[in-house]
Amino acid sequence: MTTCETLDQLIVTRIKDGCNKFIAINAREVSNEAYRISETSGKGAFRIVDSRLQVLRKKGVIRFRSETGWVSA
Repeated sequence: MTTCETLDQLIVTRIKDGCNKFIAINAREVSNEAYRISETSGKGAFRIVDSRLQVLRKKGVIRFRSETGWVSA
């Protein structure tokens, strides 16, 4: 498992559970995992979550809609 696979799974789970705004996605387990990764990478935890959202969007796993926010693809 790569460094971000767990974080990616947590993000997708939060989105499937109905959390469609960044602040709702970046809570609890997602925030804790991002903080753990940030300690070794030197990036801010919220930047890590944002970059993983973009990676998942580019892979076609999730989409962003201006009306609804983040949704599962």
